[in-house]
Amino acid sequence: MKKAFTLAEVLITIAIIGIVAAITIPTLVKNYKKKVIAVRLEHFAAIWRQEYRLVEFDNGNNFYGELVPANPAVAENFYKKYFAPYIKTIKTEQIGDGMTAAFPNGSGVYFYRTSQCSTGVQSPVSNCTYLIFCPYYKDCRNFKADGGIAYGEQISDGVKTFTFTMGGNTPSYNAESKKRDTLVPLCKRTPGYCSTLIERDGWVIKDDYPHKI
Repeated sequence: MKKAFTLAEVLITIAIIGIVAAITIPTLVKNYKKKVIAVRLEHFAAIWRQEYRLVEFDNGNNFYGELVPANPAVAENFYKKYFAPYIKTIKTEQIGDGMTAAFPNGSGVYFYRTSQCSTGVQSPVSNCTYLIFCPYYKDCRNFKADGGIAYGEQISDGVKTFTFTMGGNTPSYNAESKKRDTLVPLCKRTPGYCSTLIERDGWVIKDDYPHKI
């Protein structure tokens, strides 16, 4: 005759399962979220860099001169004219000093040109024109007008938003800023450089990443 489980044994087993779940599920969720963000960052970088080269090939390397600093209407028209034909886009919106584009996988980008470009600087990879990538599009819709004076490294947080230059590259200011020992504290201090750290780590958000995701 088989011995049945007592009520106490069942309750103890359920309690143990609950404790294990309480310990492991948050970690699993956290790791999954990190993976989604890293994968979407890598995908965006690869697609944008490829399409940027096509846009530049078809239109010459001075097409970005049409942009007007801190002008959302011009930014949206610019995106629709040059990038929407190459990058599948669900919708665009004028927000703050720029515009946003939503992508099929749920991510998006906030695109704007700072007023620093009013001095005549035209380089597409300068500190003038930025892509603020959002692994979840809703986070791109929170940018408000600030006069267009903020650099991209200053407005992303390294958690919900990540900075890229117009050409799709992660930001850097010199060769030293590409070294990991420099990037970890730099990402902590200035989150706009966190995309550079993640790329440096092979598009992986490692355990010592300085911001809580």
